Amino acid sequence: IKIIHYVKKPKLDEIQLQDTFGNVILAAGYVSLLLLFCTVPLFRAIFRPIGKAGRMSLTIYITQSVVATLIFYSYGFGLYGKVDLLAGTWIALGVFVVQVLFAELWLSIFRMGPLEWLWRKGVYGRNLLKKEE
Repeated sequence: IKIIHYVKKPKLDEIQLQDTFGNVILAAGYVSLLLLFCTVPLFRAIFRPIGKAGRMSLTIYITQSVVATLIFYSYGFGLYGKVDLLAGTWIALGVFVVQVLFAELWLSIFRMGPLEWLWRKGVYGRNLLKKEE
């Protein structure tokens, strides 16, 4: 359904069909493909570190925001508008790889990320950071 636009000039009803159902069907296809990949042991082994980064998602999110503003805003390197798409993609991948490595190391010692700990400390009022032996 989503390819109609690239094959021929779509009519109004085809555009409506594409807009109404195409996105949902495409999203379901992506989710199904991801779930299928998750049944493959090699895929799970390769992407297990990303799962650890997901366990400290608040820390990852805030760190990405701080690093990106330092790279692109004027109080940092001021590279906004000076980086092309390819360079920006490599910067984003590099930052994420460093974060995944950090998550691996951090979660080998602690149960949760530092900002997750701070959040839970504020909510529950007790120390939950160290892994239980």
